[in-house]
Amino acid sequence: MAGDSQEVWLSWPMPLLRYTDAGRHLWNDLTGWSGDPHLSPFHLTLLGIGWLLTLGLLAALLFRRTAS
Repeated sequence: MAGDSQEVWLSWPMPLLRYTDAGRHLWNDLTGWSGDPHLSPFHLTLLGIGWLLTLGLLAALLFRRTAS
């Protein structure tokens, strides 16, 4: 598969990029985060931004429905 050869190419110069899900989180490796990568500040920030965007969109749709 094409994805497999790309993963081999990416993991060759950086042995920290393993074939596990945790090994593909480059930002955590660069910052030294040793815990679960899905509970890192980077992922939690992305989750918070997603929730804020969702709530803002819902508020805009609700405002549009009540305004017309």
